[in-house]
Formats: sequence, structure tokens, C-alpha cells
Amino acid sequence: MSETMFIQQVDTSGGGRYFLVVESDIVSPEDEEALRELSARVGAHWRQRILESDYYGRPHERFPFSREFVVHVVHPDYRPE
Repeated sequence: MSETMFIQQVDTSGGGRYFLVVESDIVSPEDEEALRELSARVGAHWRQRILESDYYGRPHERFPFSREFVVHVVHPDYRPE
């Protein structure tokens, strides 16, 4: 398990799927492989599939050395205009 970010798959009751990416300010190079895998799963670079992002200007409880973090909702079907 990464100590600087995590990705959680969410399956909806209607059969949909999206991903929550919690990205701290200290994302490490070890996380790059997980982000490449996520990009492959959503069919484009994962940042191109961000539906919504929420910024938190405080440490995340799972990442005690962080100062801030962002929660991204990544959806495979999202296409920005």
C-alpha cells in the first residue's frame, strides 16, 4: 500500500464504475505504476477523466507527512468539453 496516495474503485448499484484517487502533496515515484494502470482502465490519461476534484488544505489521516491532499473522481465515460 502506498504511503502517499490511494485509488479506490467504486461500483454503483446501477452497474456503473468510477474511481476515487486521493492524491497527497507527497506522491512518490512508486505510485506512477498504479496511475498508469488506472489510465489503461479508463481509456486515457487518468487526469483527462477527472469528473470532479475536492481540495483539502490539511494532512490526510493516512498520510501523516502530507500537508494537503486532493480527492479526484475519475470516471471512464467522462469527456471534458
